[in-house]
Amino acid sequence: GLERDKFDNKTVTFEEHIKVEHNMWHYLFFIVLVKVKDSTEYTGPESYVAEMIR
Repeated sequence: GLERDKFDNKTVTFEEHIKVEHNMWHYLFFIVLVKVKDSTEYTGPESYVAEMIR
């Protein structure tokens, strides 16, 4: 990824970017979803994340 100082030169600040695009609660929700969902119904990204968090 971009270094923070290079990112801040763009139209959105680093703080705005992590609040909207990489919100920690969205990641947590996705991990919980993967944990409770039946593995036979996983999408591709869900399968990948399930393997990574084992």
